[in-house]
Amino acid sequence: MFICEVIIECQSGLHARPAKLLALAAQQFSAEIKIQFGERQALGKSIISLLQLGAPKGALLRISAEGEDEIEAVKSLGDMVKAFE
Repeated sequence: MFICEVIIECQSGLHARPAKLLALAAQQFSAEIKIQFGERQALGKSIISLLQLGAPKGALLRISAEGEDEIEAVKSLGDMVKAFE
């Protein structure tokens, strides 16, 4: 299992557009991906699950993956979250 933590800098938080982009990117990896905000946890490949996190600007997300390409998946998704505007 590989894990990283990132802070959402996007003014609107993890809203529909970034959640969709994140889920689509996650679907490119074979690893099982989970994203956690506080006590809530989402499946990284599910837009609905990501939206249910309700993560606002400044939220700390914990991205974890387990599987063949776990390191690449976590690093890629972490970089995406940092780049959201």
